[in-house]
Amino acid sequence: MSSAKSYVAALFAVGCAVGGGDPQFWEPSHDLGGGAVAGAAGNATSGGSAGAAAGGAAGMAAGGGAAGLGGAGAGGGGGSGNAASSGACTLHFDFTTVTYKGKYSPKNIGAVWVADGSGKFVKSLSVWASKRASNLLKWNAASGGNKVDAITAATATSHGPHAAEWDCTDLSNQVVPDGPYKLMLELTEEDSAKFIWPPGPSTSIAFVKGAGPVSMAPPNLPNYVSMKLTVK
Repeated sequence: MSSAKSYVAALFAVGCAVGGGDPQFWEPSHDLGGGAVAGAAGNATSGGSAGAAAGGAAGMAAGGGAAGLGGAGAGGGGGSGNAASSGACTLHFDFTTVTYKGKYSPKNIGAVWVADGSGKFVKSLSVWASKRASNLLKWNAASGGNKVDAITAATATSHGPHAAEWDCTDLSNQVVPDGPYKLMLELTEEDSAKFIWPPGPSTSIAFVKGAGPVSMAPPNLPNYVSMKLTVK
């Protein structure tokens, strides 16, 4: 089998394995609505608070009584010290998608995820597709369809602004090591998994975690504009 045929077959296998096909791909679906998305965001926020509290307890246990007394409030001081020493950070990314006038334009699905410097998947941040996510060929190949901690939403009926957040943790909610990372983006206006279309427009933004605050505004691309990335 030629390399081209092997690639197409591999993409088809990924789409089928993850999504199982969707004969009514662009029909109205029962994807998560705004209320569910807000709930997911709330859970993510409360989960972060719980993690910080746990970090505080761990910091006090490791540092002993003297370390606990050194903080402004025993529990709070321990938590802050532990977070700083482990390299915790916060990433925020804003961007706006633009149509490429695909078959189902302006309806579109997409994903934002983080990869390490070698391109290995770390965590999904945002997926607007729900059951149609199998058509995001590159995201599926990288993540295996993993949406742990990701903010999910339904197929977008038009293009517009998006935002993604990352607390610099992996799938086990452990803070990742400092070093180079990539923010990955993909969108499509096609039923890629069903008809074996080429992957939709994608791009990546490289940044370094742990080298100080990051603030950048990558140049506009045909399908991604008004991009702004900050890491603190």
